[in-house]
Amino acid sequence: MIDFLRDVIFFLFRFYQKKKAETIVLNAEVISHYTGIYSVEIIKEVYEKQGRKNEYLKRVIDRYNQSKPKHEIYRDLFEESFLKIVQMAEEKHVPVSGVFKDYQDVKSKIDKAKKCIFSAVLRPVVIYLIAAVIVYWALGKILVNMGTMRGVNLSEVQTFYKFYWPIMMSIPTFILVALFKFPRKVPFLKRAYKELDAFQLLSLCKMFLSMGISTVEIVKVFEKVMGVKTKGKARKKREQEASGIEVLADILGQYLSSEELVVFQIAGQTYEYERVINSLVEKRSIEFEARVNAVTSVLGEALIVVAMMPVGVLLLTIMGVLSGVTSTLRF
Repeated sequence: MIDFLRDVIFFLFRFYQKKKAETIVLNAEVISHYTGIYSVEIIKEVYEKQGRKNEYLKRVIDRYNQSKPKHEIYRDLFEESFLKIVQMAEEKHVPVSGVFKDYQDVKSKIDKAKKCIFSAVLRPVVIYLIAAVIVYWALGKILVNMGTMRGVNLSEVQTFYKFYWPIMMSIPTFILVALFKFPRKVPFLKRAYKELDAFQLLSLCKMFLSMGISTVEIVKVFEKVMGVKTKGKARKKREQEASGIEVLADILGQYLSSEELVVFQIAGQTYEYERVINSLVEKRSIEFEARVNAVTSVLGEALIVVAMMPVGVLLLTIMGVLSGVTSTLRF
C-alpha cells in the first residue's frame, strides 16, 4: 500500500513538473516572438532561479546545447500533432515563435473547454459519493434500530447493505469509464467534443496555410498524425486523386455545420479557402466557449439526476420498512 501511494505521488509530481515546464517553454517562445530574445535564454534563466530543478527543463536545455531542432527539443512536452507543425515550420524556415503564439491562443481555449467538461462530470460524481456515504450511514441506523422489531423483515435490506459499496460504486465507475474512455460516443458529451475537434482542426488549418503548407499535406497530417479518418466521399475522392481542398472539405464536413461547409466548398472553387478558414476560426473562437458550455450544462443536469440515485435507494428502503411496520400494526 505504501509503495502504491509512493508511486501515485511520484506520478503526480512528474505530471506537475511536465505541465510547469510546458507552460514555461510556451511563454518563453511567445515572449521571444514579441521581443526577439532567444527563448532558450529565457528558459535557462528561469531554470537557474528555480529552487527545485525541473528535469523536463533540464532536458530542453541539454538538447538546445546539442543544437537539435525544436521539434526534437520539445518532444517530451507537446502533442505529436503540434510538434509536426513545428517541424514543418522549421523546414519551411517560418519563425517558430509565431507558431507557438498561435498555438497558445488555441490551447488556452481548448484547455478551458476541457476544464468545463471535466467540471460538468466531476460535480455530480462528488455529489453522488457524498449521498452514497450518507445513505450507507442511514441504512445502518435503520438496521440497528428496526432490525429487532417483531414482524419487520429486513433480510433484503441486510443483503443489500452487505453488498452496498460494490453495487453503488459500479454505477459511477461505469459512467466515468464511458465518459473518459469513449467521450466521442456518449450522448451530449460527443457534441461537446465535436465542437472542440472542429475548433482545433480549423485552427490547425489556419496555422498550416499561414506557413504555406498545401492542402494535400494538411490532409496527410490530419490522417497520419491526428488520426482523423476519411469517410465516405472523402475516401472516394482520395482514391480518385481529387484536389486537396476537396478532400479537406469532406474531412471538415464531419465537424462543420451544413452552412459552414457550403461556404467552405464555395471558397474552394474560388481559391479563397484560406480567407474563409480564417473567418471560420474567428467566428468559432467567439462562439466556442458558449457552445461547449451549453452542451456540458445539459450533460451536468443529466448526471445530477444519476447522482440522486442513492437518495432514491434510501427513500425506497424507508417506504418498504414503513409498509412492513404498517402491516404488523394492522394485524
